[in-house]
Amino acid sequence: MWQMILWADGYLDRSGIDCRFGPVTTAATTRWQSDRGLRGDGVVGSATLTKAATRLSVYESWFSYDGAGTNFIYFGRRADGRWEMSLGPDLEWQLLSYTYANFSICS
Repeated sequence: MWQMILWADGYLDRSGIDCRFGPVTTAATTRWQSDRGLRGDGVVGSATLTKAATRLSVYESWFSYDGAGTNFIYFGRRADGRWEMSLGPDLEWQLLSYTYANFSICS
């Protein structure tokens, strides 16, 4: 999810999304944070997520993250409280997890 936010805001190339929080993602996160007046530590904590949440729009049962004006990400919350995400409005929704990556773009 976080790499998609970085992509939507222009801090990470789409080809750089590998579903792993490595040095490229850490550097992009640090730049993203610094550009928004946050402490640029590369850690996605509550202050970073709160700042990102200001770009969310709520629809009936899903959310849209409005990145750099042309890139959007779509999130939903299931009845059981788990989050899911789609890489586009007409693409399949996948469950989000901290322990595994299930999108085809994940290497």
